[in-house]
Amino acid sequence: MSSLNATLSCFCEGTRIATPQGFALVEDLCDGDLLATADGGTTTVRWLGRSTIDTPLAHPAKVNPIRISAGALGNERDLLLSPDHAVYLDGYLVNAGALVNGETIYQVAKMPESFTYYHIETDGHELILAEGLAAETYLPQHQEFAFDNDATRPAREIPEMDLPRISSARLLPNALRPARAA
Repeated sequence: MSSLNATLSCFCEGTRIATPQGFALVEDLCDGDLLATADGGTTTVRWLGRSTIDTPLAHPAKVNPIRISAGALGNERDLLLSPDHAVYLDGYLVNAGALVNGETIYQVAKMPESFTYYHIETDGHELILAEGLAAETYLPQHQEFAFDNDATRPAREIPEMDLPRISSARLLPNALRPARAA
């Protein structure tokens, strides 16, 4: 189980990820699978990390996913991401938690007793399509937690994309603020 104070950057189980053959559930991906990138290319899964969250022991604001409702940012279906997972908006990587507007994008208040996040590592820090929305792949940094399958993770350095990152709502330009429901 992951550390309770960790910074997580990942997809919830059930998220559809675009591949050259169509969508695949994140939990069904394997090392070597090809994924579609936001720029129309492909990339290869090098590792699929798994983190099980025990909600009674965790701090909800840190671990409960952010729900981006279908259509809120052009996504095809609801997308559930960890609060620190970034999506691509107009030249910025924006953490999902910074996009919360309380209506079309909100933090899920109640989760099952345990749930699983998945981390997709590729050769680089890239933009893939999750439910039709450009979202970052896993960027290994200063890890404060262990993955359920940590022993299988290859040790490698991956440089961060050369894009500005917005990690809090107060830094989000008005032009990027998601619209509230009509």
